[in-house]
Amino acid sequence: MSNHHSIRAANPVLPIELIANAKDAKRREIESAIAMQLIAGVPFKFDEENDVIQTRFERDLINISGITTRGILLQSQGEEGAVIQFRAESNTTYLLTPGEVISLGQAAAVYTEDIYNKGWTLKDKLAQANDLDDITAITW
Repeated sequence: MSNHHSIRAANPVLPIELIANAKDAKRREIESAIAMQLIAGVPFKFDEENDVIQTRFERDLINISGITTRGILLQSQGEEGAVIQFRAESNTTYLLTPGEVISLGQAAAVYTEDIYNKGWTLKDKLAQANDLDDITAITW
């Protein structure tokens, strides 16, 4: 048996493989953190009630985009009344003005943008990590 094979047998995982495995695990951890933040939703104040804008599913984001667009269109037509329904995480349906719906859409957009920006920053750090200490130092 050559020296290379005896070293490999004594140490079945090479350091480069350890780093690659640690990077894969950290990438999954970052993706999980992104998903958990999106599942948590956006804290938002409706009238005097604190509630949550749900962002856990693609359909939630489509709904937010749709009602925000509707709010922009209604506002441009001069509508100021509370004419748009939105159901929040508490299962409470709020009747909102176009301006309130636009604020809701902006809050959701900023929230999701911040989550993704943080994820991208951490993934960039991960790509630059050269050892296990660098990888484990990356936290959400």
